Amino acid sequence: MTSSPRTVSRNFLSHIRDVVKTKRTRDRERKLLKKIEQSIVRIDAGDYGYCDETGEAIGVGRLLARPTATLSLEAQQRR
Repeated sequence: MTSSPRTVSRNFLSHIRDVVKTKRTRDRERKLLKKIEQSIVRIDAGDYGYCDETGEAIGVGRLLARPTATLSLEAQQRR
């Protein structure tokens, strides 16, 4: 039994999509891990929860939604 060129092409494209999706997921995970590590450093330094731009406290709601936030919501919106 031989596969048609069209089937082979679909299978190949499906494989490529899977590889790209996996790579994209790994890249996102690496970026998140880096942000988590930076947050741990900020916790150890006593800087966690304070805006990098204004120095004011980042709201609890924002930190609950995005624990790696380094900017207050207002500072982020200005960017």
